[in-house]
Parts: sequence; C-alpha cells; structure tokens
Amino acid sequence: MELAVAVLSKIPDLDNLKLRYDTRDSRIVSMMSSQKDKFSFTGDLTMEFLQFVGSHSHSVVQVVSSPELLAYLRRQMPDQHKTPNKKMPFSQVLELSEEYGRMNDRSRKKRRLTVLQDIYIHEGGRDQKIVSYDTFIADRNVKNLQRHGAAYPGAIDVLDSENGVLVFVPDVKDFKLKVDLFALLAGFDFPIFDSSSVDEALQIYREKSPKMVILTNLEGALESKELLLELEEFDPFVKKLNYTESPSTNREKETKRIEHHYFSGYKEMLETDKEETAKDVLPEQIKNTILASVKELEKNFTKQAFYKKLYALKQFGRYFNIGIYWKMMQGLRSKIK
Repeated sequence: MELAVAVLSKIPDLDNLKLRYDTRDSRIVSMMSSQKDKFSFTGDLTMEFLQFVGSHSHSVVQVVSSPELLAYLRRQMPDQHKTPNKKMPFSQVLELSEEYGRMNDRSRKKRRLTVLQDIYIHEGGRDQKIVSYDTFIADRNVKNLQRHGAAYPGAIDVLDSENGVLVFVPDVKDFKLKVDLFALLAGFDFPIFDSSSVDEALQIYREKSPKMVILTNLEGALESKELLLELEEFDPFVKKLNYTESPSTNREKETKRIEHHYFSGYKEMLETDKEETAKDVLPEQIKNTILASVKELEKNFTKQAFYKKLYALKQFGRYFNIGIYWKMMQGLRSKIK
C-alpha cells in the first residue's frame, strides 16, 4: 500500500512495529542502484529509512501492510482507511466476487468486494503481490487470483458493499412486531435500517446497500407489496423475509432463519431457471381474467390498484409464462405519480 512519508513518520514506536517496504517499488529500486554504497536497503521500514527517503525527495513509500499498521491507520484516519466488515478465506472471496460479477450484469444494484490488505504469496523463491490494498475484486483480476490464490492460507480483510438489514414496517398497528424484530436483530453484528415509508426504504436500499430486507404483513399491507415490487425491479436478487407474526415465540429458530438467509450466497438464485419459456402456458380462463384486469386498470388507473394487480400477476409468474402480460403492466408504470 502506498503511504506518505509524513504519515509514516508520525506512527509511534515505528521502529518496533517491524514494518516492511516493498523492495520492488521502482523508486526504491532506483535508490538501491544509485545509493547502495551509502545506505543499507534491508527491507525494514524504520525511521532512519524514512529520513533517507525524504532526503532524496521521495514523499511516498510502498509499504507491505500488516495488521498493526492497518489498525493504526483505521483508528487515526478512518475517512481514508476503511474498516473491513468481513474476514473471508480466499476461496470464499473468489466465489462471492464471481457471483457479484454475474449479478451486476443483470441488476441495477452493483455489488462489490474490496480487499483491504496487501496479499503476498511466496512463489518462485520470492514474495509476489497478487492483490494490492484497497482493490476492488472484478473480472480483470479474478483470473489472477484463481491462478495464485490457492497458495494464500489465511483469512482476508474484506469490505463487502452489502451490509446490514432494512426493516420495513409500514403499519403503526404492527408496532409490537417491529419491536420484537429489532430485539431479535440486536443479537447480530450488522447495521439495522428502519423505515415505514416506501420512498425512504427504496432510498436506503440504493444508498446503504443492505444485504437483506425484512418486510411485514406482505399479504395484507399494500405498501409492503409496493416496496417488494420496486425492489425486485431495481434488484432481481434482493434477499427478503416476510413476517406477519412476532418472531419472539421461537427466538432460536428465527435467529437461525435470519442467519441462514443473511449469510448464504446467491448460488441458488443464480442457478434458478427464470426463463419464461421454461414455464407452463397460462390457462385460457386466467389469460382472459388478466387481460380484463389490465384493460380495467388502463381506464381507471390508481397507484394502489396497479401494485395490487402487479403483485397478483407476480404470483402467477412463479408457475406460468406471464412475459407478455408483465410487459403490458410495466407499460402502465409511467402513470404512477
């Protein structure tokens, strides 16, 4: 990781932290070539080394990140040095980053993993950096990681752009349910976002990128239907749970349910066949009912009726090919004010 000499010089007890600089840094290599008779380049990052570098007009140094150094930087400069929200084995970093890449092609929500440490492996008799600090894992470097990552044994500090749970309780009559949900979620180490407004919930989902959404009374509350449909329009891979009754009646079971849903990957979603052509054809009677419903909505359009009918159509879509009717309904979306 590249750090300013001025920042490194302020680290207390620097000489005892046993930090290392990257001896393959082109600036260091140049100095080693021209100044090897005047300074011993051991690879140890000491105050003496920083003074020598500064005296040759170098303001930054490539440093091999260590847990101690990262902890100091995150504590002293949290705005510039983010704190990871996960530790993952290398295999999981690769698996999840590949899932995110596939999902990002089909969703307006863009998920990403950022590695918050330098990753070196010992290969060919020397240390080789395969991932640099603050690197966004994307298609361009996944192949390199696949080639070399198996040689890295430890867990990796990662910032997952998805983090936390959004709880949506639109009806004040569900206040006890809301309290019980928050009491259950308090046992988890992730952020909890609260909303009772569809617009606010959508804004939170877009800006804060929670990993999961808990809706309440989905079958009865029109606002919950509206939020679910808008979330799925924005992100086909949204993770969601629905509660109509308090989870406090069986806390252990519900804790495991939330834990499983939150921490599981997206493999099952990605492998699910969502092609409309693979589903059964709608029976004629249901076709006629849907067409009549769409025509009625065209004549007497209301936002409430739109979401009610769209949600009902979505249920048919679990079993039948609704492609043409879904497009007809989406054509009416512009009428929403």
